[in-house]
Amino acid sequence: MTLAGLLCIGEPEGPFLRGLETCYDTHDLPHERWTAAEARARFPQFQIADELACYWDPLGGYLDADAAVAAHQKLAQRHNAEIFTHERVVNLEASTEGVTVRTTTRTMQAARVVVTTGAFAGSLSPGLITPVRKALFWYRIPQPSAFARERFPVWIAKVRGLKLLRLPLGRWGHDQMRRGYRRANCERSAGDHAGAAPGG
Repeated sequence: MTLAGLLCIGEPEGPFLRGLETCYDTHDLPHERWTAAEARARFPQFQIADELACYWDPLGGYLDADAAVAAHQKLAQRHNAEIFTHERVVNLEASTEGVTVRTTTRTMQAARVVVTTGAFAGSLSPGLITPVRKALFWYRIPQPSAFARERFPVWIAKVRGLKLLRLPLGRWGHDQMRRGYRRANCERSAGDHAGAAPGG
């Protein structure tokens, strides 16, 4: 886990910061309450309106998702789990005796099955789960070094009904998510976010 720190931004009396206060009081976690001016002084990359407030969580950070999945796989195998790769599940059949799982190469029986296919669950179990697409955006910035993980935190803002999350620049490029999302939708969503985003 990369501990870049977490900056939470919201209305001072709003449910987001109030919820954080309850969490910190309950679990005795390290944190600091900052005014918008104090947050801007610590991280001048942000343009936070004076009427907002912030919490700084030094234990906040992010995981490399691929590395985390690989670590879980290795731990599972150490406990005698079998992993079948490059094998598509084509059908699940539930009965009073358990669940039958059919893949492109084998049929297996299990007492219970946990489905973790994400957006692909719609094709595996039609009607059971309805995936909803969530567009992600990478914005070009004039000074990428100012937003590197050594200088910029993970941040979450809940302001005027919008919920925003960003990570420091890491191994992800700005153009990686330009995959098939219509230009009109990108421009509309980007315009909506620009009006409330507290950072550049």
